[in-house]
Amino acid sequence: MSWFAGRGADALEYATAAVATLESLPPGPELAMAYSNRSQLAMLAGEAEPAIDWGLRTIQLAEPLDAMTSCVMPSTTSERRGS
Repeated sequence: MSWFAGRGADALEYATAAVATLESLPPGPELAMAYSNRSQLAMLAGEAEPAIDWGLRTIQLAEPLDAMTSCVMPSTTSERRGS
């Protein structure tokens, strides 16, 4: 929400903290969603390479967890709908 409130630096700070926290736990869909969030933030900032890198990390983690729909699709479809 910070990004959409014009606070991109805060959004990145919170996303980075979430990834760091979740990486200290066993891998799960929560971490995949945090990776997806980092990908979306990079995309919104016009940073294509980091967006792709984070997106690939999302997919690599989400696929074996059978969490593709909940981790990847919300961030991509919300952009298409303009939500």
